[in-house]
Amino acid sequence: MAKRIGVFDILVLPLICRGAAKCLWFCFALKMQNTHLGVLLRRLENLEATLQPDFVDKMVQWIDNSGAEVLSPHHAGDFWAQAYVHVWAQIARRRPHKQFSCYTKSLDLDLTELTGLPNWIVIKSFGGKFDNLIDVTKDNYSRIIQDPIEVEPGEKVCPDKGSKGNKKAYGIAKVCGVTCNYCWEPGDQKQLCFLEKRKGWNGRRFLPKPGKMPQELVKRIHAVSRKIIALNPKFSPHGSAPLSGGASR
Repeated sequence: MAKRIGVFDILVLPLICRGAAKCLWFCFALKMQNTHLGVLLRRLENLEATLQPDFVDKMVQWIDNSGAEVLSPHHAGDFWAQAYVHVWAQIARRRPHKQFSCYTKSLDLDLTELTGLPNWIVIKSFGGKFDNLIDVTKDNYSRIIQDPIEVEPGEKVCPDKGSKGNKKAYGIAKVCGVTCNYCWEPGDQKQLCFLEKRKGWNGRRFLPKPGKMPQELVKRIHAVSRKIIALNPKFSPHGSAPLSGGASR
């Protein structure tokens, strides 16, 4: 990914990825979170920051200091409440010369505050609990396929994968944000396909196995989960408790 793209990731939990379903079985973000404690800690810090009253100010400051031209939230995580959608709309309004783009399965939320902005590209992702809310005739959308022959007319396969597993082509001949800006440039409807990567199946475990994480971190995750539940009184993540289930900031 090009250095000009700034990424903001948050902790992956049922409370956060409220629309997730099939994607949990091959989620690269979960794999990184479960195998690298430092990744988990940084995402937790970012999630905690989103709940602070000065988050908008600090995020705008980080955008300015980073030099990022494009902001891409939630390669890990998603919009976890309507109030959080509003926060990102505020950030985009304060930096109208910056481009914002994201994928989301939180389609039960009202995203029009983002989609109505000229500098926001929202790509609705299939494979979640709210697929019925995607209108393929007009919405930007993405979906997972198992074979290139499944690509429909007008759809584009993400080019950042190389061809037939050719590692030499990956990240060199085709670089996200350099040789391809399909996701980052406003204009025509975005219709994307990604080939499913079956390697690295994560078993839907959201957090490391018990005993693998310091108790202080466990307490912090419970605390931030309680705050998010308070902001989503009617939302029950998968009908379970918040910790159930098995240039980036």
